[in-house]
Amino acid sequence: MPPRTKQESVKTPKITRENFVPPLNHNAPTSYPWSRKDQEGQPINIDDPMLLDFNCEGWDKESAKRYNSLLNIKILPTRFGHADTLVSLGLDTDVFETLHAMGIAPLCYRTHELYPDLVRQVLATAHIG
Repeated sequence: MPPRTKQESVKTPKITRENFVPPLNHNAPTSYPWSRKDQEGQPINIDDPMLLDFNCEGWDKESAKRYNSLLNIKILPTRFGHADTLVSLGLDTDVFETLHAMGIAPLCYRTHELYPDLVRQVLATAHIG
């Protein structure tokens, strides 16, 4: 049986905010492609040369793809507490009494103004690590 040898591994350094270097000819701001006031709700061009493949300080192609996929989803306003769910769990009186004692019970019944495009931007750029 031939002797076992350890295979040499080559690790590439992980790209982080500290060691990321954008291409030399790239001059777009980190907020690019925003602000798009006149194009709200329109898909972002993935093939745009100003979008980087990876950008830890702003938008990249992956974020743009997620944003474009979120354009197909209707974002509806919701309330903080869903009364029917709380009733079925048997938590309705406990939750509402606690919120009332804290003085924030009206938050559960009020529908607040919704900004669907900002919700899409947040969801597209959110990274859980």
